[in-house]
Amino acid sequence: MLRAITLDDVQAIFDIFSRDEVTGSYDCYSFTENSQALDWVKNNIANYAKAGEKGFRWAITLIEAPDQLIGSCGFHCVNKNFKSFEIGYELHPDFWGKGYATQAVAAMIDYSFISFNIF
Repeated sequence: MLRAITLDDVQAIFDIFSRDEVTGSYDCYSFTENSQALDWVKNNIANYAKAGEKGFRWAITLIEAPDQLIGSCGFHCVNKNFKSFEIGYELHPDFWGKGYATQAVAAMIDYSFISFNIF
């Protein structure tokens, strides 16, 4: 399930982004302090409020545990002039290889054509 990121997600974000196996293929260094996760969450909450201008991220959760963030996904490098954007995601390693990223990206693609209003 995809939902808005909230301040309640700070610890889960820190747990994900403090792992080198996650950030090794990401465009950031591993987090070393909770304040980095708090800043990341606040930034993404602000971007979500302006969805469509620069991009935004959702929390990825399990349907049976919607309060438990297992990763995030979002749109980046939104360019309305060229009608293009990039999709990014990360998951906690405990949830790798289970099809959750595939489901999240499929939902994002559906959303981009139906609601994102970029096309």
